[in-house]
Amino acid sequence: MTDNVPSVEQITVFIDDILATDINTTEGKKAIADIMISKVYVYDDKLTVIFKDKDGKSVDIPLSAVSDSSSADCAPSALGSQAILSTNHREKV
Repeated sequence: MTDNVPSVEQITVFIDDILATDINTTEGKKAIADIMISKVYVYDDKLTVIFKDKDGKSVDIPLSAVSDSSSADCAPSALGSQAILSTNHREKV
């Protein structure tokens, strides 16, 4: 069980990497989303975001809030890696 426990040095490096992330770039936003978000479900009228925490907390976001937001460009970056994998998988089949 203790094999899965990170060392103090590993935790320190992880936190330093997060603090050094530039959240004003698309890459930085994606990196933070990858750390915090476990799953995103897309419905006709909303997104449901499941966070990576011990309780698996979620939040529902109306699609109107995403399309009306001036920061809507961060939504595709949060889904980008998964969308690319899905597209590549379909092309290979």
